[in-house]
Formats: sequence, structure tokens, C-alpha cells
Amino acid sequence: MGFIDSIKERVVNYAEVYLKLLKLSFVERTSHVLSYLVFLFICLFIVFCVLLFGGFGMAEGLADLGIPKFFSFLIVIGCFLMLLWVMVASRKKITGKLGDVFIDVLTDDASENNEKQQN
Repeated sequence: MGFIDSIKERVVNYAEVYLKLLKLSFVERTSHVLSYLVFLFICLFIVFCVLLFGGFGMAEGLADLGIPKFFSFLIVIGCFLMLLWVMVASRKKITGKLGDVFIDVLTDDASENNEKQQN
């Protein structure tokens, strides 16, 4: 019976270690996804600020060229609407690229990273 008990103990230990490894892998992947999302939100906020203040600057620049402020703001709004139209028209390509990035982040293994760094 000692042989069967030792095998049973080893199988239980293996299962526990494997379960802990799965938990750690899940935590690692989740942390990568969350850190990527935080990075993405920070980048989006910066892009929003650049567009906002860039739009005000463009409107004021057009106003300095002699165009009334009302029409200069309308021109800038038109530029932003054209940018929005281009983004909506290419939404499948954009969402496909973002999906690929998220898949890469979710399926990225630390062992693969180490192998790539060594080569």
C-alpha cells in the first residue's frame, strides 16, 4: 500500500502545482490586459486633449487670417467630421487591428518572450 499512497500523493501534489500555475498564468494575462487598457486610456486622453486644443488653435488661426470666428469654428468642426467619417468608414480594419493586439496580449507567454529576447 505504500507504493500506491506515494503515487497518490505525487498525483495530488502535481494537481496542486498545476492549479497554482494556471492561477498565476491567469493573473499574469489579466494584468497584461489591464495594463494595456490603462495605457490605451491614457493615450486616448492625450489624443483627445491634442485634438481639442489643436482644434481651438486651428479655429483661432483661421480667425487671424480674416475668417470670422464663427465660420472658422465651423471649418474646424467640418475637418473633425471628415476625420470621424474616415474612421467610421475604416472601422472594420481598425477593430480588426485592435482585436489582433488584444489576442496577442492574451496569448503572449513569458517563455516565448524569453526565447525571442535570447535570439
